[in-house]
Amino acid sequence: MSLNPPIFLKRSEENSSKFVETKQSQTTSIASEDPLQNLCLASQEVLQKAQQSGRSKCLKCGGSRMFYCYTCYVPVENVPIEQIPLVKIDIIKHPNETDGKSTAIHAKLLAPEFVNIYTYPCIPEYEEKDHEVALIFPGPQSISIKDISFHL
Repeated sequence: MSLNPPIFLKRSEENSSKFVETKQSQTTSIASEDPLQNLCLASQEVLQKAQQSGRSKCLKCGGSRMFYCYTCYVPVENVPIEQIPLVKIDIIKHPNETDGKSTAIHAKLLAPEFVNIYTYPCIPEYEEKDHEVALIFPGPQSISIKDISFHL
């Protein structure tokens, strides 16, 4: 049995076209349901400049790092701290998570005064702050991000 190449190619192109249309439809649907779609991202220019200059020293420990020191929780000398936006968050890390690979450090860099990093089983007390705390973690009773505003 042999395939006629033009017919095979035509069917392949049709399938690819249908796949692209389906993917575009799914992307549009997800974007319209995304509660975070109207957020504006800060400029990444400071990081682009730092990347062009290469690794730099940590101002506290002197370690050679790219954007930040994962030991001291501070940006390196070629990343101006005043250009980093601030947020408030508590992070509870797994005890086996490697500090150098942890994305929790990024939050500490963004808001050094407002971010606390805890290592399980050390967890802060939240009982009196029920209306102020949102625990973001997958689980059987989790709700989606789009529904979080209804529960706060």
